[in-house]
Amino acid sequence: MNVERMRQTLAMAKRVGAPSFASYALAKLLARVLPRGWSVPIYSDYSDGLLVARSRTSDLSVFWQIFICREYRCVDDLVDVDLVIDCGANVGYSAAYFLTRFPDCRLIAVEPDESNFETLNRNCDRFRGRYTALRTAVWPRKTGLRISEEESRNAGEWAYTVREVRPGEAAQMEGVDIESLLALSGRDRISILKMDVEGAEKWIFASDAERWLAKVDTLVIELHGPECREVFLRAISPFEFDLSTCDELTVARKRDVRG
Repeated sequence: MNVERMRQTLAMAKRVGAPSFASYALAKLLARVLPRGWSVPIYSDYSDGLLVARSRTSDLSVFWQIFICREYRCVDDLVDVDLVIDCGANVGYSAAYFLTRFPDCRLIAVEPDESNFETLNRNCDRFRGRYTALRTAVWPRKTGLRISEEESRNAGEWAYTVREVRPGEAAQMEGVDIESLLALSGRDRISILKMDVEGAEKWIFASDAERWLAKVDTLVIELHGPECREVFLRAISPFEFDLSTCDELTVARKRDVRG
């Protein structure tokens, strides 16, 4: 390790705390030597209790983003967070972060992949009663969906994409729209809408998004390419959102939302 890399590593360890960083380093070592898919325990000061990561998967890369880089620190200052909807919840690290940071909130997590979904429930089990997990994908309407194997094959467990079924195909899931998720929650508004849906935002924001955007206070999204960004910006333009960025994320806050 060169001097600059060592300096960056020490700075990151100081930022997140020695126990969290040491746990990550140990888990990374174990994940390299264990067979693929074995559960490795991992700890963060920003999660209430131990989490698990699967060896030889993208889990530790997601953990690094959420708990070491703390990419969702951009919403840490929000108060009175009631409902969080986590679209593209992966293995539940972002859900655990939100549920820990906002102890009075209710969360709905949406994840299409079966293995990711099982790991999500393991990582969020301690929050039972405060979260609902749905094995499906967010889509602009209720319709049959499948995981797109041709696009997801080499992308890793953190980048599964979905598509509508083709004629004669069986659906793996029925897509769920944002309005249905809000209705399921029993709430009137979404405090935080987190979206990391691997390009599906192009379709979600292109189809009558104004119906539910009016009910979103803060939106945190990873946009996948210029076309997705253009569709997103066009959809939110009628609303009074203040835009900012945080690492790879675009953050849109209603102007009357304060930390």
